[in-house]
Amino acid sequence: MQPFKLSINYQAEDLQKAFETHFFTFHPHRTRLMLYLALAMIALGIVLEFVYANGDSFTAHFLLIYGTFVLFYYIWKTKSMGKRLYKKLPEYQAPIVYEVSDQGLSIETHKGAVEHDWKDMNRALVKDDIILVYPNDSGFHIFMKKHLKGEEFAKLKGLVEKKVPK
Repeated sequence: MQPFKLSINYQAEDLQKAFETHFFTFHPHRTRLMLYLALAMIALGIVLEFVYANGDSFTAHFLLIYGTFVLFYYIWKTKSMGKRLYKKLPEYQAPIVYEVSDQGLSIETHKGAVEHDWKDMNRALVKDDIILVYPNDSGFHIFMKKHLKGEEFAKLKGLVEKKVPK
């Protein structure tokens, strides 16, 4: 395969999509733990509200209010993850140049360059519109279909599926 270069300038929406895909695929229950907690508090508050029908239950009101607060916090946290990470990680604000070849990935950022062999990659997550390639357990490289021209996404998808363990 002929090596090709990709220059990608990420936006907050791209990070949002990538991190949602990562967390909801590899950590679905841990990601939703706060949601489960909020719903349990609200349900318990409703049950206590019926048990203490006279409306004097401080515990029921506390659980309803706090459960609702936790629910809204969970929604805000999951929907704003991309924006918050985009502000905290300046390396995504500058263009990143990837060179994709049969041997691996070469990455150039404003901080420097690094090369990864395909055999050294831990795993990859391949979806219809996004590919996440994991060189280690704590990070990944993001390739979105909208950033690639023509058949580049199909080439990259085939190469990743062939060379990187799932």
